[in-house]
Amino acid sequence: MNNQYKLLSFFIVIAIVITSLTTTSYAAETTESDDVFLFGSYPQSEVKDFELLSALNSAELQWKSYDYYSGTGKWNDGKMHTDDYMQYADVTFDGNRYRAVKFDTYRPYFSGFESTTAGDTYQDNNGYECGEIYWFKFEPLKWRIVDEKTGYSYALCESIIDSQPFQNMIYYDGWKYFADYQYYDCSNYYVVSSIRDMLNNDFLNCAFTSEEKENLAFYYMDDLWASFEDRVFLPSVNEVKNLENRIAAGTDYAKCQGLFVDGGNSYWYLRTPGDNSYTAVCVSVDGSLYGHDFYCNRYSFFTYFTGTGIRPAIKIKNLNADSVTFTQNTSALPEVPELVELSVPSLIKEFFKNTFSIIEYFLTPACDENTDIDFNVNRGINMPCMESGFARDYIMEKETFENVRNKGFDYIRLPVNFGWMLDFDGRLNESAMRNLDTVLESALDSGLTVLLDLHGWSDFTKNPDAQNTQRLISIWEQVAERYADYSDKLWFEILNEPNNDSGKMSDAKWNYIQLSTVAAIRKIDENRVICLSPMNFNSAHKLSSMLVKRSDKHIVVDVHNYAPMRFTHQGAEWMDETYQKEIPFSQDMMNDFEQALTVAEEYQKKTGIKVIVGEFGVYEKQVSEEDVSQFLSGAVGLMKEHNLPWCYWEYNAGFGAYDYSKKEWKPFVTDALLQ
Repeated sequence: MNNQYKLLSFFIVIAIVITSLTTTSYAAETTESDDVFLFGSYPQSEVKDFELLSALNSAELQWKSYDYYSGTGKWNDGKMHTDDYMQYADVTFDGNRYRAVKFDTYRPYFSGFESTTAGDTYQDNNGYECGEIYWFKFEPLKWRIVDEKTGYSYALCESIIDSQPFQNMIYYDGWKYFADYQYYDCSNYYVVSSIRDMLNNDFLNCAFTSEEKENLAFYYMDDLWASFEDRVFLPSVNEVKNLENRIAAGTDYAKCQGLFVDGGNSYWYLRTPGDNSYTAVCVSVDGSLYGHDFYCNRYSFFTYFTGTGIRPAIKIKNLNADSVTFTQNTSALPEVPELVELSVPSLIKEFFKNTFSIIEYFLTPACDENTDIDFNVNRGINMPCMESGFARDYIMEKETFENVRNKGFDYIRLPVNFGWMLDFDGRLNESAMRNLDTVLESALDSGLTVLLDLHGWSDFTKNPDAQNTQRLISIWEQVAERYADYSDKLWFEILNEPNNDSGKMSDAKWNYIQLSTVAAIRKIDENRVICLSPMNFNSAHKLSSMLVKRSDKHIVVDVHNYAPMRFTHQGAEWMDETYQKEIPFSQDMMNDFEQALTVAEEYQKKTGIKVIVGEFGVYEKQVSEEDVSQFLSGAVGLMKEHNLPWCYWEYNAGFGAYDYSKKEWKPFVTDALLQ
């Protein structure tokens, strides 16, 4: 390819970038409105009128169990179970609905504790005792509009209307706390939470008529590992952080459920994960945000705590529906300001100004050697944990890294969700970064090369707009500045698995974003090894579409290879039903695995840029040890043939090479890897 053609290709790429980055407007974060409306109904005020109580108590009641949980007295042994100690019955009397509540034993503080008749519980502290029947009237739910958009309104319930744990089941594998016995989903992942199930089943069906349900829009959420849509949901930190008043009190009904009350107000859950795998962020009795140290302090509430309040949120379509009644004047709904989008052409101009000429970039350059890197990595392993919602507070011990090094691995890939570490001012949280300092120093002191990988930041991957691009660049500027004096064995990987699942990322757009980030790092650290990622989840088949700067001699490329997916991801809970079929290993699978390696090796030869296979592995849920071993042995052999260093996914958990509960390596994995 001659230089004129290269130049023309690049201008075409830039034109596509400008088009793809300038066609969207962006709304501001949620801010509080003065508009309050009534919609739906739920048991709230306790009935205390003697005559009404007499009439209600004479009604024929059909008692139903709440199926609340209790256990052995241990909060993390996974032996929680539903019980009938607390029941309810709904009746209609004189045109109004009422709910009766009774309990034979008190609801325990934690879902794994025993239910007993002993006092000193939140229920009896709130004036509700065993053996009695209490009545509550169904009353209209009061909602406050906190965000007004075209086609719908986001509204938050004014009161704490219930008291429930975030997660009923807790399993501990010796390392983290999970919501399932397979140790896959952490207990603070909202997508698998008990409270999400309660809100979209029991609460939804109890609080809203069929007509009212039709007026509820599905609200799209992108939380940590999953994207999903619900009609009722808990708000996130970002959705409430700008509210002037977050203080909330519970209804009588919530207090009867065991709500913890302090000075008349109560804590309430958000769907955002807390610092640890068994905590979720909540709003304090004084309205402050708990869960991360930069919000208030280091406390977040246990996911299994039954005394935390619930303030649901909804996305309502039509505020003029007959079922909606406003309690205040709505003639002038607040105007939501738009964020001013950054000028992408000016960003591109600034990108090239005083840095490089366009001709320095290439798609598939040809040169004998394009690296000044002392390349000493061959066998690596991914060490995930800091890519999750508790990234801020997790510190891996130095002994862990020494164990990895002594086993025969020479480098690690450390996935870190820097997005979760951002403070409101756009700075990386200092306390979280000090924890990362400790982890990096321990790994480097153990003799390992560390590939520091920005991983799991769904805010960016789902919406790679100009604002989030600037955040990405800012993250790496801060990281580069902080670690400028660290060993050259610390490498940076800009983003894990860029893709177009959102429909908002093109090859051209990713080239612009990735090159802009590299340029920002190079202004701070000229010689740090930077690992680039091709599109389509680090696909080797996208290497030919990736722009690289010819003169940068400190670049490597990371490709991922899970082929064939039908084998390596079978039984994975996050995959669809086509992946649930059990498939035994067969030798022809290695042909599928080798295809990407052939492409990667060819790219490496043509460009002189080193390529690593940064992820590969087998999800072990329903694959025999023998099949795992055969596949991995074949995969490692092929990568060696193609001269490609590798990094196994992962150290622990579903693909893991190490059994954390037994504190030992899995020989059927490590023997195959380290042959």
